[in-house]
This record gives sequence, structure tokens and C-alpha cells, in this order.
Amino acid sequence: MTDIRVLIKNKYSKNCFSEWKKVKQGVPQGSILGPLFFLLDINDLLVIINDTSKPTIFADDTNIIFTPSNLTDFKDEINIVIEKISKWFQTNLLIMNFSKTHYVQFMAKPKLAVDIHISYKAHSG
Repeated sequence: MTDIRVLIKNKYSKNCFSEWKKVKQGVPQGSILGPLFFLLDINDLLVIINDTSKPTIFADDTNIIFTPSNLTDFKDEINIVIEKISKWFQTNLLIMNFSKTHYVQFMAKPKLAVDIHISYKAHSG
């Protein structure tokens, strides 16, 4: 456990300090090291899905882009990546937030759009 506090430096008057608080895990939101630790933590996720998709991240948002023109390959690649992500989350003791997880399908010909059902199976021990 670590003790932390916030310091606000003010060159016109004295500095202000918050009270000391205990941090049991992680880093406080808004901390300087938070984004760096996040990128270091999620970096291996991008590596394991890079062979079947094009992952991109910005801050704490992750996008996974699939580009096959064949619908069967498209569905297969999505299932492969979802399975890899599922295992990665389990290994790293994380849970995917499904209320913030969405997919968007872009197609040149709207009549070819297909309803794809993506599911996630949590792995047990």
C-alpha cells in the first residue's frame, strides 16, 4: 500500500496539499504515470491480435479494425480475436466493460451489410 496526496503549486502564494490517502492498487486517475502504465499494460494485447486485425489505441480507447472482403473470413477473424482478447483479459485479471464495447461495420455497398452477433465467453480457472 502506498500513501499519496495532491500538490498544487502556486507561484503567487503558498502551495496547497491534499490529505494523505492510501492507494491499495493501481494508480490514481489523472496521475502523470497513469497513461504510461496503461500503455505498458495493454501493449502485449495489441501484439497478440496484430496478426488477424489492425488494433489502434488512443488514451484508454482500443479499436480493432478488420478488413477482409470475404464475409466468412470476416466472421472467422472476429471470433479468433475475441477468443484471444478473452484469454488475455482472464490472464491479466481484467473484465471487459460491455456497456462501453461496440462494433461498427463500414461497407461500400449497404445492401451487403450483415448482422453479426459477437459474443464473449468468460474463461474459468
